[in-house]
Parts: sequence; structure tokens; C-alpha cells
Amino acid sequence: MPPIQPQHLSVPGYVSVYNSQKSVATFTMANELVNAHEAEQAAMANMLSEHISQILVASRLYIECAMTDESQRQGLLEESRNLVATALKEINSLAKSLSPVSLKETGLLETINELADDTSKTTGINFKTCWDGFNEELPHEKLKLTLLRITQEYIKNIVSKSTPGNIEIHITQRKSTLRLKILDDGTSLRRSAIKKEYFFQHIHRRGLLHLAQTPVYIPAPHGNTFSIRFPL
Repeated sequence: MPPIQPQHLSVPGYVSVYNSQKSVATFTMANELVNAHEAEQAAMANMLSEHISQILVASRLYIECAMTDESQRQGLLEESRNLVATALKEINSLAKSLSPVSLKETGLLETINELADDTSKTTGINFKTCWDGFNEELPHEKLKLTLLRITQEYIKNIVSKSTPGNIEIHITQRKSTLRLKILDDGTSLRRSAIKKEYFFQHIHRRGLLHLAQTPVYIPAPHGNTFSIRFPL
């Protein structure tokens, strides 16, 4: 029996999913949404298993050593307590990044400012924000939430991979486009390597849900530049 062709598939109550370019685009975006959700879940699992669990394993080793070495016990327990405190901070940060956000109450710009302040307190990084022509009323809520999630995702990863001292966040809005641009002065990372990173692919998928152009990453002699542009 020959294989069923896509254009022959239909579901009662719905038009054929391949009967127009619009339908194809709709299902493509739905597929990207599923992929983005799966990628987010995988990133969270990776954070828990590879980073936070390592901190807790190190804490347990200090405790085990303290149980057998009375002379060093106090110092070892102090080290263990510090590691547990670090793990708690990481868990709280992860929980906050995954929690639902209502931008109707705080607005995108204020929320990004809070993200910058929180990150600065824990890392010592200096942040600068620049808003050019941005109007909170124009972009719809889902696009603003996507901008926030992309900013969170990129900053979290660039802080750990590039260790910058300064980060700039720019949002520029024009009549038909909205651009997010993030610059830092950390260690330059290879473009080919970054594009293969899980987080960068995740950002790309998020952008596709709003028909964004492919994210651009440019390494420089002393820093990195990331940008992504959305249609309005």
C-alpha cells in the first residue's frame, strides 16, 4: 500500500492541515513550541544534575571528612555550610527564572532591571540598560515574555561561560521591528561553539515562535555581542 500523503490527512471538524501555507506555518510554530518546552525542561534537569548536585556532593564530602577528623571538624563543617548556602541560592534562582511572570503588573523594562540588580548582587557584575523608543503598550504580552526569557537565558549562560565584569542590555523599538541586544566584556567565545550550545538553540526556538530573525552572536577581542530582531 502506498504511503498516505500529508494532503490527504484530515480530522473531523478541522480543515486539512496542509491545505494552505498558513496551516503549514501554524503547525510548524506549534511544533517549535513543543520543542522549546522540551528544551527548557532538559535545561532545568541539566542545571539540577550537573551543577547543583555537584555542590551538594562536595558538601557531603566535607561532612564525611568532619566525622572522621576531629581536629579539622569545625572548618570542614563551615565549608559544608557555605556550599549548602550556595546550592540554596542556585535553587532559588532557578525557581525564580521558571516561575510564571505577570508583565502586566511590573512591565518588561522594570522586570529586566530587577533581573540585572539580582544578578549584580550575586555576581558583582555591573549592568547598564538602554531603552530606545520602547513602548510597553505595543508589543503583546507573549512577545514581551519571550524577550524576558531570552534575556534570562542568555545572561545566565554568558555569566558562567564568559565571566564578564560588565553587561549592557539594549532594547530598541522602531515602527515595524523590535531588537534585543546584549553586550559583555567577558572572555570571547567561539561563534561556532556558541551556536551548538543547547541554550542558544533554545533561544532560537523561542524566537521562531514570533517569526524572529536568526539570533546573531558576534565574538570580539574583548567581549561578546548577541542580538535578535522581532517583527511587530
